[in-house]
Amino acid sequence: MLTVEIIVLLNRRRVQRSIHLGQLRIGLVAVFFLTSVGAAYWFGMGSAPRVSVVQVDPTPYVLSLQKKLQFHEKQVSVAVDRAKHNMDALALRLSELKARSIRLDALGERLVQLEGLDSAEFNFSEPPPQGGLAPLREDDQDQVANFIHSLEELAWQLNNRSQAFSVLESSLMSDRLSDEMRPMGNPLGKGWVSSRFGWREDPLTGVRSFHYGVDIPGHRGQEIHAVAAGIVIFSGRRSGHGRMIDIDHGDGYVSRYAHNAKNKVVTGQRVARGDLVALVGSSGRSTGPHVHFEVMRHGKHLDPYKFIKAGSELAKAKKQ
Repeated sequence: MLTVEIIVLLNRRRVQRSIHLGQLRIGLVAVFFLTSVGAAYWFGMGSAPRVSVVQVDPTPYVLSLQKKLQFHEKQVSVAVDRAKHNMDALALRLSELKARSIRLDALGERLVQLEGLDSAEFNFSEPPPQGGLAPLREDDQDQVANFIHSLEELAWQLNNRSQAFSVLESSLMSDRLSDEMRPMGNPLGKGWVSSRFGWREDPLTGVRSFHYGVDIPGHRGQEIHAVAAGIVIFSGRRSGHGRMIDIDHGDGYVSRYAHNAKNKVVTGQRVARGDLVALVGSSGRSTGPHVHFEVMRHGKHLDPYKFIKAGSELAKAKKQ
């Protein structure tokens, strides 16, 4: 028999009692004690402060980066579109310049044939003899884009053609400047001027604008004649003027005949004063059949009426 002694103190008085417990009771007491300690620990842990882990949502950051990326992609797309547009415009300009170069070559070759000049001296299919310092090697300079290289080469060709034409014009015109090559007379032979040179009200819009020539009415299909000898430098269509012809008379003079129903000469053709060059029409920006007649010298527009009047006075003088 196991004896457990329990001492109880009441009001500072010591009272001693002896209690005899069996093994079963001792086990129950132990279980009760352990249960009490476990419960106290459990509730103590439950009331203790807990540390919470904060999770960061990355979604807003990803969306912000996506917006920035989309913005830059749009900027790049706009830049690419602009570059393509500029390249298309340059390509179109390049093709136009090449067409002009080919037409100039054809004109030059035809003039050489008509005048019986030395084809070896005025060979428009080859560049003129030249010299100069040797260019840098390819490995000593930056590689030039093919497109830019084509433009530079074309500009060089046109410059060579310009020099050749200057020499050719000097050869053809220096000893032949005469009255036959001075613009003079009425391209229709006779007729009145319906619109003079200078400021006027536009016949289609009524807006005040400058008229660079004179308009001479005629019936459709009436013959238009060159007012001086020269070489046809343009025969075709042009916006506003319709079918048009330009004739170079040398010494800086050029005459123009526009709104034609049909052009009767071609670029590079040589004409004499009075030759048939076109038929009266109303092509382009026109209100009826007439010829728009212009005279220029060194690119400056002159009043064609003075040349019409000079031709009329000359004709009267010859009759007397």
